[in-house]
Amino acid sequence: MPWPRPARDACASALAAILILAPVVARGGEAMRSGAIFCYDAARDAVARTLPGACGGETIDAAEAARRDDARMRHVRAAIGTADGGAPPPPARRDGRLLKGTGSGFFVNETGEILTNFHAVRACGEITASGHGHAAGVLRLVAGAPAIDLAVVKAAAPAPAVARFSRAPGMRGDDHALIVGFSLFGKPSQSATVTAARLGDGVAASEAWRFAFTARVFPGHSGSPLLDAFGEVVGIVHARARPLPGARPDAERPGLAVGLGAARRFLAAHRVRVIDGDAGQRLDDADILAAARRFVVRIECWS
Repeated sequence: MPWPRPARDACASALAAILILAPVVARGGEAMRSGAIFCYDAARDAVARTLPGACGGETIDAAEAARRDDARMRHVRAAIGTADGGAPPPPARRDGRLLKGTGSGFFVNETGEILTNFHAVRACGEITASGHGHAAGVLRLVAGAPAIDLAVVKAAAPAPAVARFSRAPGMRGDDHALIVGFSLFGKPSQSATVTAARLGDGVAASEAWRFAFTARVFPGHSGSPLLDAFGEVVGIVHARARPLPGARPDAERPGLAVGLGAARRFLAAHRVRVIDGDAGQRLDDADILAAARRFVVRIECWS
């Protein structure tokens, strides 16, 4: 369940311009995929792993990649520190109901059906949603599958935009991915933000109901779409992995996402139609965020 305490949106929309440049790099002793290199794109101030010969920028080593990543994160945290404090907290009550928690979800078709995590909407007296520049209002729970932590809720109004599902998740030779959801470094946010992620080789295509990926997953991300470099859904963010036995308390933990195979079967069983993508053109992170903000919504669970 997302953290039940309402929190202030830590940053204005200008900070999104910083967040979309968050690089994708390895940290500490994390092993790099066999044969891959670190490539620095100066135009986007971003680091990614790619195959030799596919780097369009500067090839750097792991230490330099980690240094540039840390510098970027310090810059982002500094920006958050200056931006925080001015925005009022979201309302804790609605018609006498208390806000129990928040998460994320996304429209899967034009008729207003939204996919999210089951744990984000269970035991709610009322479910509402809002988005970037639009409001979905009160939602109706249509279907739930606790075993795979998925649920469908429906808005009364048509969807302003629709997410597209990848036809070949994680199979296009690029490990770059993005989470777009309502969380900002651990604080549930009022505006959708973007978090850089990495996919392992072919993990998103696994027949297992969920898979692990590398990203900073926080409360508020539950139900967010995990998008590939084409802006298409390759998974639904579900949780953060439990710490390994003996791991340091501050050790980073992988994110966990429900796979598209399980999601498609769940949706088909409840006759919920989805839109497939065409993976026509790679998109910049800024363009992916701008498009996703039209179909990603903040899910609110009220007592």
